Amino acid sequence: MTVTEHRHRTLIDGWSRHWTAQDFTAFSALFADDMLYEDVPIKAVCRGIDEFKEQLWDPTAVAFADWTATIVSCVVDGHRGAAEFILSGLNVGTLFDHPPTGERFVVRGIAAVKFADGRIAEWRDYYDLADALATIGR
Repeated sequence: MTVTEHRHRTLIDGWSRHWTAQDFTAFSALFADDMLYEDVPIKAVCRGIDEFKEQLWDPTAVAFADWTATIVSCVVDGHRGAAEFILSGLNVGTLFDHPPTGERFVVRGIAAVKFADGRIAEWRDYYDLADALATIGR
């Protein structure tokens, strides 16, 4: 693994560490200013960290207690990478206009990642939305 690939892997690990810790300042520092973040199953396209915060970070923080983002495996090749992840949390707040169920959310997924200038330039999440919603009784 090259020094650059090691740094890119560290960025992916930071995604899970800082999201789990709910440290938005550290999380946002991982991303390029003009980053693109897509949550493909819910059709959320965020251009820039402010859109990400509004569309995904804040709703997740409100909807789930004990939010955890875990990297299961990761591969990096040059300026591209992929990560298998597990997201989980207890649904205690409204999630995209759905009232809380009190059930635990768990979903496995894959992220496709592109790096530029030592930061994450693009991140795309792919997972089974129906399965994710079924875990919280939807």
